[in-house]
Amino acid sequence: MARDLDFFVSYAGPNLDWAQWVTWTLRQEGYTAELDDWDWEAGANAVARMSQALQRARRMVALFSPAYFEPQRFTQDEWTAFQSMRQEKRLLPVLVENTPKEVVPTLLHPLVAVTLYGVPVEVARDRLVAAAAGKGTTPVTEPPFPGQAGGVQPASAPPPQAPAPSPRPSAAATPPKRSLSFSSTLPGSLVGSYPTGGPILASPVVAGDLVVVGSDDGLLHAVSRHDLTGVWKAAGDGRSHAAPAVARDLVLLGGDHGVAAFALESGVSVWSFKTVEPIRSTPLVRGGMVYAAGYDANVYARSLSDGAGTPVPKWRHKRPAASPAAPAYDLSSSPCISARRLFVGSLAGRLSALDADTGKELWSEAIGQTVVSSPAVVNGTVYVGSEDCQVRALGTGTGQELWAFETGAPVHSSPALHKGVLYIGSNDSYVYALDAATGTRRWAFPTDRRVVSTPCVVGDTVYVGSHDGLLYALDATTGRRLWRFDTHGPVSSSPVVADGIVYVGSSSGRLYAVRA
Repeated sequence: MARDLDFFVSYAGPNLDWAQWVTWTLRQEGYTAELDDWDWEAGANAVARMSQALQRARRMVALFSPAYFEPQRFTQDEWTAFQSMRQEKRLLPVLVENTPKEVVPTLLHPLVAVTLYGVPVEVARDRLVAAAAGKGTTPVTEPPFPGQAGGVQPASAPPPQAPAPSPRPSAAATPPKRSLSFSSTLPGSLVGSYPTGGPILASPVVAGDLVVVGSDDGLLHAVSRHDLTGVWKAAGDGRSHAAPAVARDLVLLGGDHGVAAFALESGVSVWSFKTVEPIRSTPLVRGGMVYAAGYDANVYARSLSDGAGTPVPKWRHKRPAASPAAPAYDLSSSPCISARRLFVGSLAGRLSALDADTGKELWSEAIGQTVVSSPAVVNGTVYVGSEDCQVRALGTGTGQELWAFETGAPVHSSPALHKGVLYIGSNDSYVYALDAATGTRRWAFPTDRRVVSTPCVVGDTVYVGSHDGLLYALDATTGRRLWRFDTHGPVSSSPVVADGIVYVGSSSGRLYAVRA
C-alpha cells in the first residue's frame, strides 16, 4: 500500500521553478512531498495519478499566482477536489507572485496565505517551514519603526524583486552542506550534512568538537560539529559497520583484522592489534581496559594502562561451540559491562557473562536464536533482543530469565533504557516502549520498514531511525510522533544527540545534523 503523503504541491506551469524549490525544501525538512514533474513517470495516467495523490495527501500546497487561477488550467480541479474531501485535509496557500484578490475565488478568501516572493531566500525558507509545521513566524530582527521618516514604503512603490528559486536538483542529488548558524531553528529541520563515499551503517560518536563516524567507503571520518566540514579521514580496516569508541585521546575502531587506534586530534594511526577474524562490534573501553568481541568466537581483553603503545594482552575467552553445527563466525554483538561482569551475545543464540578481570565464564544462557542485538545493563538486569523475535530481561547474577516480550519479527536493534522504560526497534517495523521491570508494552510506534537502529533517549524524546529512510522524534511517554526527517536512504545508524543537534548516518552516504 502506498504511504500517506504530508503534502501534494499544486502549481501552474509558469511557476514550475517555485514548485521545485518548495518541494525540495519540504523534503529537506523531513516531510514527504509529491511533485508531478519529479514523481510521475513518463506515460503515466495523469488523471489517475492526481486522484491517488489527492487521496494520500494530508495537505496541499497551492502556489497562488495569477496563472494558478486561469480557468483553462487543471489547478482549479486540483484545489476544488481537495477542498471537498474530509475535514482534516487542509489547503496551504503560498503566494509566489503578486496575486490580486479579485482573481482569487471567494471560497479561498478566508484562508491565511504565506508569502514567499519578494523576500530573501532564508526568510522564504523559514516562512515555508513554519507554515508546514502549522506555526506563525516571528521576525528574528526588530521590524522598522513605522513612525520614522522614510520608514513606510509608498503604496506606489513596486514590490522587491522575487528571489530566483534554487535550481532543481537531479534525482540522485543530496542536500548541500550548510553552516549551522544559518539553518532553521525548528525541531526536525536540517542543520547540515557531510558526504562520505559510501553508505553509513555505523553510528556516529561525539568527542569534543568532533563527530566521528565510519563509512562503507573504508574510511573513518572526523567532522567538525560547528560547520560539518571534514577535519580528517583515516583509512580503516575494511568496511565499518559498528560505531567507533573514544578512549582518552584515541578513537578505536574494529575492522577486518582486529582493532585499530587513531589519534583523535589528527587521525594518525597510533596502534593496532590483530585478531583471527573480523571485529564487527564496537570495542568497549572501561577501567583502562579495551574489550572486543570477534567473529572467531573470542572475546579479547587488553590493557590500555601501559602507555601509548599497543595494548598488552590480559586474557582471551573463546566461547565453546554450542553444537558441531554452531556458526564459525560467532560474535557480532557489542559487549557491555556492569559490576566487573562482561556481557556479550553470540550468533549461536546465547548470552554469556564473563569475569571482566579474568575472562572466566560465569554463566551462559540459550536465549533462542542468533543474537545480533547488543545487551544493556541497568540495576542488576541485562536486556537484549534476538532473532526469535523476543526482547528478554535476565538477572545479571545467574542469567535467569525475568521476562520476555514477543515482537512480530527478529530484533536486531539494541535496547536503550531511560527512567524505567526500555526502548527498542524490531524488524516488524515498530519501535517499542516496554516497562523495564515487567516487560509490559507501554506503546508501539509504526514505521514503514524494519528498525535496526538503536533508540537514543534525551529528556522526554526518543530519536530513532528506520529503513524507511526517516529519522523519527517520538514522545517518550506516549509514542506520539513529534517530527520526522528524510535521510534519502535506509537508516541503520543509531542517532546521537549533543547540544540540541541530532547526528545520524544514512545509507545515502551522508552524516546528517538535524535540529532536536
